[in-house]
Amino acid sequence: MHILNKKKIYLFDFDGVLADSVQVKTQAFERLYQEYGAKVVRKIIEHHENNGGMSRFEKFRYYHQTYLGIKIDDDMVKTLSKKFSKLVVDKVVASNEIKGATNFLEYCKKNRVICAVNSATPEIELKKIIRLKKWERYFQFVYGSPCSKVENIEKILSKTNFGRDDIVFFGDAKNDYNAAKLSHIDFIGINYSGKNKEGFDKFVDFTGLMNELSILDRPNNRRGMNA
Repeated sequence: MHILNKKKIYLFDFDGVLADSVQVKTQAFERLYQEYGAKVVRKIIEHHENNGGMSRFEKFRYYHQTYLGIKIDDDMVKTLSKKFSKLVVDKVVASNEIKGATNFLEYCKKNRVICAVNSATPEIELKKIIRLKKWERYFQFVYGSPCSKVENIEKILSKTNFGRDDIVFFGDAKNDYNAAKLSHIDFIGINYSGKNKEGFDKFVDFTGLMNELSILDRPNNRRGMNA
């Protein structure tokens, strides 16, 4: 029996896991920093692509201080975040899903599996995107930044009657795996392009996952929730 057959909560990162939207974010960082020249942009894009799951707030501070030698305050971070949001929201909504995502979410709903989103995207923006993509009905919890992914996992655990053995996190980046490891929960890679020295299961998309696991025969199995 695969670990998924025993899980009660499926927790998903968003960009690159449910939505094929990572490139949208990459292009937005390129636009925001293009005035500082191609050399700076190359460094920023390289860092961004190697640090999926890190919030844009952290990245703005890091990029300004490390690549521009500029310390920025909270107001500047908020201004950059608003500009970034204007560049990405409509494009993320219009982006394709990772293959098989909706079918997998439908399976979860049919089998009464609790589904949640745990993303570095600002939470208000994330909820708007999910609503506009018409995915609201699939998720009991949607959490984003400014809380960390580890903090969001603890929120979900505190609001359910489940333990750490009952939850699995689907992610596409090392930061997602690290959050799962720090939270002592299982992890499965979806569209995961990094090295996998830890040996966790990983799949190109949800179609491959469902084909391999034959999970459509899974019995309904759910305990109660507090909220």
